[in-house]
Amino acid sequence: MAQTVLITGATGFIATYVIKLLLEQDYIVIGTVRTMEKGDNFVKNFQNDNFSYVIVPDLTDSKQHFEQILQSHPEIEIVLHTASPVFPRYYKDAEQDLILPAINGTKNLLESVTKYGLNVKRLVYTSSDSAIHSVNREGQNLVENEDSWNDVEWVRGNSKDIDAVTGYDVSKTYTEREVWEYSSKNPNVKVSVINPAYVFGPQLFDETVHELNYSSDLLGSLVTNGNGDDYKRLKGGFIDVRDVAKAHLFAFQRDNTINKRLFLNETTFTEQTLLDIVNAKFPSLHDKVPKGVPGSDKETLRESFTVFDNTKTKEILDFEFISLEQGVFDTIDQIIKVKGI
Repeated sequence: MAQTVLITGATGFIATYVIKLLLEQDYIVIGTVRTMEKGDNFVKNFQNDNFSYVIVPDLTDSKQHFEQILQSHPEIEIVLHTASPVFPRYYKDAEQDLILPAINGTKNLLESVTKYGLNVKRLVYTSSDSAIHSVNREGQNLVENEDSWNDVEWVRGNSKDIDAVTGYDVSKTYTEREVWEYSSKNPNVKVSVINPAYVFGPQLFDETVHELNYSSDLLGSLVTNGNGDDYKRLKGGFIDVRDVAKAHLFAFQRDNTINKRLFLNETTFTEQTLLDIVNAKFPSLHDKVPKGVPGSDKETLRESFTVFDNTKTKEILDFEFISLEQGVFDTIDQIIKVKGI
């Protein structure tokens, strides 16, 4: 008999790919969405009777919604919690727009599972490498792995002093700690956590290219902002969205993922790495994409970047990650085709 999966934040970049894989493997999927319009559009795109949606308009005020879902669907055995605010879109106040919705929405879900999720056996939380990596200890020869935690601190009520990046770090770090606290008190529900780096890759549906997720928008801006120096200087780790989705299914399908953090990172990069790939792969964009200083990323990464060691995760998952070159190519190729660049 097919198992039923509840996935929060169903219209998110990662969640769409997770749902695709779930449906391909004949799971029954119930996704939470913010509006009926988004839900109906998803039903149309997936065209699969095993997918349905319920409306949860706001994470902060979501307890009664989650309780109703679990009461109405006692057959739910797996919960995938991907819903969480992402900076900087709609960001005004770090505490109100990022931190509290993430923490309170997760608490609401976990309390509802405890009270009404009588058949829930596995729970997967989508965290971030922001809960692992700390800017306070960046530097050459430093190593961060699945056991590392961001040491960011949050003093409630000081949101005016918190920038968007720090607010996101706080939201992911403190929320993930809530999940592990829940796990320690509810051993009957087996918990796994996904910690992805910057997530690139094509959108599952072309129509959503016009509303890119934060990571893909950073990449897309390289080809849409014109040939100049107006692009974001950044560095970080990369993982492809298709690998993130695959890891979500492995997280609840396998026993070796129980009580594990799956640190998803294929390689590290700077904005120059991305520029070099785009310029090499898309000669037709040479008059639209900045050149920067080709090859200078290698020295930057060697001198200043913390080493990400996710050996344990790779051993657990035992599949090869999609390369940065392929992820960038597929992302940009779709943007060019859809936007007619």
